[in-house]
Amino acid sequence: MEETAKQFRAMERRSLSFSCACRLPGGLVTEMQFFDLTGRGAKTKFVGIDVVFGDRVEIMIFDGHWIPGTIRRVGDDGAGIEFDAPIEDHILERLLFDYPSRIS
Repeated sequence: MEETAKQFRAMERRSLSFSCACRLPGGLVTEMQFFDLTGRGAKTKFVGIDVVFGDRVEIMIFDGHWIPGTIRRVGDDGAGIEFDAPIEDHILERLLFDYPSRIS
């Protein structure tokens, strides 16, 4: 799994900033902030709540669809989420269109 995680981290990251809903273990829904995004994961910051490595979460990026994932990194600067399945290209393109972004 570590090799796969390295491959995910090496993917082209797109910086963007927007808030969305996140469902935490136990069903609590809270706000989180995206900082960068790839098809396989994202760097995020949770508002007013702590998450731990291994937590299962679901995020709602838009259109009412929940995207499941796992917290794979937690630090002072935020948390890393690995999505269970890649986000489809058309969804990534929509987010990049809707929110200012830059390739980093």
